Amino acid sequence: AIVMAGAVLNVILKVQNGAFYDQPMVNIGWTIARDVVNIFYMIFLLIIAIATILGISSYGMKQLLWKLVLSALLVNFSLPLGAVIIDASNALGNSFYTNMGTLDAATGERDLAKTFTKGFQPQKAFQSPSDSNVLPHGTLTTLFNLSIAYILGMGLMLVASFTMLAAAFLLVIRIVVLWLVLILSPFAFLFMVLPRTSSMASKWFETLFNQSFFYPAYMFLLYIVFKAIDPHCTLP
Repeated sequence: AIVMAGAVLNVILKVQNGAFYDQPMVNIGWTIARDVVNIFYMIFLLIIAIATILGISSYGMKQLLWKLVLSALLVNFSLPLGAVIIDASNALGNSFYTNMGTLDAATGERDLAKTFTKGFQPQKAFQSPSDSNVLPHGTLTTLFNLSIAYILGMGLMLVASFTMLAAAFLLVIRIVVLWLVLILSPFAFLFMVLPRTSSMASKWFETLFNQSFFYPAYMFLLYIVFKAIDPHCTLP
């Protein structure tokens, strides 16, 4: 189970590292969203003009015109700006990933499962330090202790397998969510202009940072586990 989980996680990690480079669906969706947003800028400008005439200070020209101009400039760079944040988070996560597990020379991938398997060998706790014989506590006691050790070891490996499979599933969700975030990025910069829509822009930025930095956060915690299993794995 842990070998399968490690293989699945490796595949998802490989996919997610290349999932944000020149994706046709993202580029087409972003272009359509940007064109729609450019129409809304005229509507927002009309709202600001009417609010200025009516004397509504929170929507007045002085308060919002500079935001409108800045937003109109930045909206054309919303896709690369979002991609830079995602790339930075991926690079940070990869800095941990590339220093964990065993490097497979044939595929160039890290074998995370092998390190877990090597680390979860609880039967060693009942071996003599001088040889490979079990400690002489009596046959029944020794068998009982070894049985408990193996059960605990299997439990730990199942937990590790579940953790890696859950991470793989969440990383797949991360890819899909970040694709949608990038496609809708023009609307985030548009919604920054008006007070009533600024909360939606804040939600977009929150989703972008939360999903982007989930990967390095998970890899950091996983690196701590690998460091406990194999003290020789170190960051560059």
